[in-house]
Amino acid sequence: VGKNSPNPDKQIYKDDWNNFGPAVGFSWQLPWFGTGKTTVRGGYGISYTGGGGGLDLDTAVGSMPGINDSQQVTPVSFTDLSTIVLPVQRNTPLVPVPVNQRNQAIIVYDPNYVNPYIQNFNLSVTRRVQNNVTVDVRWVATRGVKLTGNLALNQPNYLTNGLLEALEITRAGGNAKLFDDMFRGLNLNPGVAGFGAVGSTVGGVVQSGSMHLRQNNTWRGNIANGAYAAIATNLHTSTAVTGQGGGLVRNSGLFPENFIANNPQFSGVQFNTNPGNSIYHSLQTSVTVRPISGISYQGTYAWSKGISSGTTGFLNVLDRALDRAIQDSSRTHEFRFNGTFELPFGPNKLLFGNSSGILARAIE
Repeated sequence: VGKNSPNPDKQIYKDDWNNFGPAVGFSWQLPWFGTGKTTVRGGYGISYTGGGGGLDLDTAVGSMPGINDSQQVTPVSFTDLSTIVLPVQRNTPLVPVPVNQRNQAIIVYDPNYVNPYIQNFNLSVTRRVQNNVTVDVRWVATRGVKLTGNLALNQPNYLTNGLLEALEITRAGGNAKLFDDMFRGLNLNPGVAGFGAVGSTVGGVVQSGSMHLRQNNTWRGNIANGAYAAIATNLHTSTAVTGQGGGLVRNSGLFPENFIANNPQFSGVQFNTNPGNSIYHSLQTSVTVRPISGISYQGTYAWSKGISSGTTGFLNVLDRALDRAIQDSSRTHEFRFNGTFELPFGPNKLLFGNSSGILARAIE
């Protein structure tokens, strides 16, 4: 798609023409509490990050199956670059990703990508306590809207398909019928004494699927720890015993290919869009002492919180509010102090007070 392509009128994503970014503010010197001593200021603005997804779209387009094609040229003696005809002939045609492969992830994107924007709010009161001392109290807030990020569309499902109940039974030491049906005729622990195909009897012990999972080195740690999402992922992609991705689930023919993941041929599907948002509120105070005998000073304190839904790996597609958390950059309390001390050198100072001209400039 795009200019000079077979589809010149098509675009990767739509134009975003409504990025109106106003900025307004006011300053009011109160006529009360002493003339010229108290000032109230406030402002609001919108700014856009631009890019329409930028490199996220490049990554998404470049990840499509068959786009990245590596060719190897093996010359008899040397390669004469001047005679190579481009494009190099493909070794194999593009083919769909087979449903039993499950080792390739894919990134897709929202064609309705829009530019994220940030809203900025502030309201402050400045009070001149003395001629050289002022105190500021400010409320400062920002809100991020439609932030770029991604949704994981191929999350392994173990909550609504019966896996959770089967795993709970297995973890408690019982035998779940679901695993008996799924692994029937398979031996998940070949070479281990006392184990045979699920459904058979070995040494008077009926072989159950749950028993095989508890014994297997790949599964038992996650079962003991209750890491059910990891178990579901392994079931979806594992080539163990069958040699095919998803072969354990496919074995009995009783479970559909998408029993665990919506897009069964892929290990993961990432959807780039505008799922993110953020909010920051702060109370900011400062005391400023303007120069007195060459000394100036400022101290600030901020009480704040930043909350964000993140930008990557959203786990709950239906209710993204559940993914909100305190930002890594959030600081509840922050103190800053700075000051200057003017050295007593130069005209009208303690040392070299009578200097002038080039000498005075050099000393200063």
